[in-house]
Amino acid sequence: MSVLHGYLFHFHAQNILVNIVSKFRKRIVIGAYLRKTGFAGYFMPLDADDWIHYRFVEFIRTAPVSDAFILNKGCMASLINQQVWVKDLFFIGCGSSAVFYFSNKDFPRTSRMNDVVKTKFKWAIWSHHKVTLFLKNKNFRMVDFPFVTWVLFHGDNNSIIKRKLSSKVSPQIFNVIPENLEDWFYKYFKINNF
Repeated sequence: MSVLHGYLFHFHAQNILVNIVSKFRKRIVIGAYLRKTGFAGYFMPLDADDWIHYRFVEFIRTAPVSDAFILNKGCMASLINQQVWVKDLFFIGCGSSAVFYFSNKDFPRTSRMNDVVKTKFKWAIWSHHKVTLFLKNKNFRMVDFPFVTWVLFHGDNNSIIKRKLSSKVSPQIFNVIPENLEDWFYKYFKINNF
């Protein structure tokens, strides 16, 4: 490996670490702010590259109160292949797959990590693929309706930037039959001007 290649690799790895820390740091600051303002209610970590069905909030509001809703199914949309498919165990791959109910005291007092780990808010920063493990003794509901779409290959997808997924991701890897990503899907999610 050349010196330049090694430097570029180190620079890329540092950028990935900064992006991860920045993402969770913002989430923690939001949690501390919500405690300060007296908020209590549902909180959903949401990535900017995911689409939410316009009826999702209505679904959550009409369901019985729960410690969490975990999305067991969700859609994946490849903008390269112009395909969309439903993925089982959606919460394992997508960070926008859980909604947590927090009382005001469940949010951290400050944005310091030692305050966060003393509260339920730690669920919102822990690894999303283990969410069912740390909720095992809690009242949570698995949701089998695909309310969220994990959008791939649009330029800012975190999984691609961090090289967790390659551009070869396709429905065949998940052993599912895709649909063409066409106007019907955008209308279904009420996505305009995309």
